[in-house]
Order: sequence, then C-alpha cells, then structure tokens
Amino acid sequence: MTSTEDLLWEHLRSRGLGPGDRLPPERELAADLALSRPTVRIALGVLAGRGLVETRNRSGTYISGTNPDDLLDVRLLLEPYAAHRAARTARPSDHRALQELLGAASAALDDGPAFAAADLRIHEAVGTLSGNVLVAEIMAGLRTRLARSRDNTSPNLGVRRSTLEDLRALVDAITDGDGAGAEAAMRTHLLTVGAAADRLKRDEGRKPR
Repeated sequence: MTSTEDLLWEHLRSRGLGPGDRLPPERELAADLALSRPTVRIALGVLAGRGLVETRNRSGTYISGTNPDDLLDVRLLLEPYAAHRAARTARPSDHRALQELLGAASAALDDGPAFAAADLRIHEAVGTLSGNVLVAEIMAGLRTRLARSRDNTSPNLGVRRSTLEDLRALVDAITDGDGAGAEAAMRTHLLTVGAAADRLKRDEGRKPR
C-alpha cells in the first residue's frame, strides 16, 4: 500500500516540480489529493525528515536542492573509483594516516556527531588519495550535502557499528594495495548506509504524531 507521503511526493513530481521549486499551498495539495490539511501537513513533515522538502521561514516549503537518491547515485559513480585509485597510489605514510582516521572513528563510536565527522574525514581522505584533483574537488564541494545525509543515520548505534566495519574493510583494502577490494568495499558501504537511511526514514514515518 502506498503511504500518504509517497503519494504526495509522486504528486509533486507529476506536477514537474524539481529542486528549488516552491510547493503549492497545503490547501491546494489537500484538494488535489482529496486529503485533509492536517494529513498533508504530516506527510510534508515526513518528506522533510527524508530531506526531500525544506521549509523556509516566511517563504514556504520547497523541494530540497538535493534528492538523497541523486546524491547516492553520484557517490556510487565517484567514490568506488576513488577507493580503487587510492589503493593503487597511496604510500605507507598515507596508510598510517588512514589508520589514524579509522582509529578516531572507532574512538567516537558512542558519539553520533563525532563519529559522523570522523566518517566524513575518511571519505575525503580517500578522495584526496585517489590522486585525481577533480575527484577531490567534487568531494569537497559535496561536504555540506554529505554531512546532512548523515543526520538520519549517525544517531543510530547499529548503523555506526556497521559503518565502522565497512570503513575498516575499506582501509584494509587500500593499505593492502587491493584496488578491486577497495572499490567493492566502498560500494558495499554506500549501498548499506543508503539502505539503512531509507529504513530509518520509513520507521520515522510510521511513528504516531
């Protein structure tokens, strides 16, 4: 059965609304979908929790600038490649630096925001170690979006634990010079975290309000 928020999201997309576009008023959306305004308001809250829409003070509600699915697609194109390159080009000093970053992530396991920051530093380091300046620049440009994408997953201890294991496999593959292994580890990590984010958003949408 399609949830109200999914129905609303599909309706918004069917109207041709994209990133940065302002949503119609709640009363109009309610009329379009034959729903009550409180029901539409709750659905908008769920979409905001997913990062799909955002409310701006005294301005209204807008389609968010970055669809989380679009961000994941870009990362899947970019970061496994970066990991493969890093495994081929990183030096012993780089290996030590990665191990130190991994140690910082492990030490921060019980602190969601600190762990998220340590996780992000590892991803940025892999981008830099790829030796591709454009990859590093793109990763730096995505920093704010990447940080925001962790808002839903970093508070969850189970996700942090699985992420740490993923990062350990990634760093070990890079340290071993295993390009294919590093690429696979990064891809697995991104897909796992993406699936966890979707699951947590669905769970949040089911909570009574």
